[in-house]
Amino acid sequence: MTRLNTNQWLALVLALVAAAYLAMAWQIPTFPLPRPVDSDLFPKVLGVSLLLLAALLFFEKPSAIAGADAIDHEATNGPLLFTPWARVIVTSLAIAAYAFLLVPLGFFLASTLLSVG
Repeated sequence: MTRLNTNQWLALVLALVAAAYLAMAWQIPTFPLPRPVDSDLFPKVLGVSLLLLAALLFFEKPSAIAGADAIDHEATNGPLLFTPWARVIVTSLAIAAYAFLLVPLGFFLASTLLSVG
């Protein structure tokens, strides 16, 4: 038996998340009036798409990444704002600010600020 690589483990986790998401999407009630596109269609399409992408990730052939184990000292010694962890922190703060500004500013303005920022 072969061992699973990192992409395959990630694909299994994503498939479980997609299955749980689809289970919740199937519980969305439909409107009594017939419509061509109901409120449950978009979540079901998203869940099926995530499940298919997880299957593609599982069967993707892994390739060696040149220098995957090497540390880029230029990236860690550069300006503080451009280090990899600083980017993660700035992105997390931007998403938190977006969540807090969504109600007072509205979807359009908050999304525009997040996109431009």
